[in-house]
Amino acid sequence: MRLLRIPLVILALVGLIALAGCGGGDGTDSTEATSSDALSDEEYAQEAQAILLEFGTNFQQLGTEISSAKNAQEFSDLVDDAEAEIQGAIDDFGALQPPADAQEGHDQALAALENFSSKLTDVSEAAESGDEQALQEAAQALQEAAVTFETELTQAAESFQEAGVELGGSSTDSTDATTG
Repeated sequence: MRLLRIPLVILALVGLIALAGCGGGDGTDSTEATSSDALSDEEYAQEAQAILLEFGTNFQQLGTEISSAKNAQEFSDLVDDAEAEIQGAIDDFGALQPPADAQEGHDQALAALENFSSKLTDVSEAAESGDEQALQEAAQALQEAAVTFETELTQAAESFQEAGVELGGSSTDSTDATTG
């Protein structure tokens, strides 16, 4: 089975998420939140990082399991689990109320997760159908979506940086705290 490329894409995306250090939100509805509901930059960064760490860890584990799938049914079940995991991350990001200056990056990151999730759904549906051709086409589309996902996460990370919201897990803050 030539399905090994899908787990590699998934594992690569986990790395991209960790490197970009981006959080997401609930899309266009989140702009309607009042500023009193919004988190501070620091609170938002901490919560987004916690969500990403859990998502990244779980998604990486699923990627490893997918790459070891022994048959099409196991593969399909694990892709379904990965789909549920990314949806959980989308839901958790949607619950965050970003500070106003982080709204653009928040929305960009959420859109990136949602776009990639839709391609993962296509792979899941193709795997469940048992149609090898459809699965190969969905896998190819997932690989292409991974490139788009990387670009979208990079744009979100740049928006966060411009807003002064640090989501990259930098250790410079802890170094600064110990030098005084």
